[in-house]
Amino acid sequence: MLSLVDRVAPGQQVTLVGHSWGGMYGTSVINRHAEQAREAVQIETGPTRGSTFERIKDELYDVNPLREWLNDVLWSTQWPVRRI
Repeated sequence: MLSLVDRVAPGQQVTLVGHSWGGMYGTSVINRHAEQAREAVQIETGPTRGSTFERIKDELYDVNPLREWLNDVLWSTQWPVRRI
């Protein structure tokens, strides 16, 4: 990531945007190279500390297929897709 930052914005601070594990990776980069980050946007990141992950990991993998299907159905009906 730092190579990309150095290539597209040499000598400048950047805004890092990360989603899910990308947000966790961005946090790690900022912790080690704070001088290169102006700000960060993190979307739906997981826990950024190992101790937090250990505490909640069982909840992360508790997948209920019926609940997941119902969630998908309900969300998909809120924004109908226009077919052209």
